[in-house]
Amino acid sequence: MPSAVYAMSEEKVRFTPAARASDRATDAVAFGRLADMQTSGSAPYNEEVHRKFLTLAVLWKYDQGPSSSVMDMVIHPAYLQIIGLGRAVLPFLFGQLEREPDHWFFALAAITGEDPVPPESSGNLKAMTNAWLSWGRGHGYL
Repeated sequence: MPSAVYAMSEEKVRFTPAARASDRATDAVAFGRLADMQTSGSAPYNEEVHRKFLTLAVLWKYDQGPSSSVMDMVIHPAYLQIIGLGRAVLPFLFGQLEREPDHWFFALAAITGEDPVPPESSGNLKAMTNAWLSWGRGHGYL
């Protein structure tokens, strides 16, 4: 799958050469509707950050192939922009991690400055997910 080039502004994302509006719409539906991604935790809901997260997460997922390395995943421009959203994105990251486990761990550690994953769970997606979800619940993000 060819890589997309990204240009972010307030509400616009330009995909070239591969992604088109119809692809984004299909991916957004598959990834989860905005309303479905609201958090039940005590963290305040920020619609602007939520929309940015959803857009960036779709971009990230779109470019992920079945053979993507974790390093390629975490240096992806959309992933790095998600980290740049800071603590306000945590409810959405935790919500997505709960619904569909994926490699959000580096972003969570970068934003929170913590890593609740015990060394023996490193590399185990399910165990790492459970450790982060437990941390998220304990800190009011879920």
